[in-house]
Amino acid sequence: MADPSSPQSFVVKLEPIRRCHIRIPDHDRPVPAVEYRGEYYSFFRFEADWMTTEKIARRLSERYLITPSARGWAIWTYEY
Repeated sequence: MADPSSPQSFVVKLEPIRRCHIRIPDHDRPVPAVEYRGEYYSFFRFEADWMTTEKIARRLSERYLITPSARGWAIWTYEY
């Protein structure tokens, strides 16, 4: 299981997160994102079960965060 205290990966509750859209290079339109503690993360992928979410997140080389939803887990990757 991912270590939530690791600086590279963590799971957060929805309360401290602000949903938004951000512009990133190589995308014509703004992409779905979240702001957490002054940092922005773009939407990467949604998975229905925790085991798959954890497996995918472990392969990422960049910082990410995982948020719960009614249907599963959203993985967000660090942008700035």
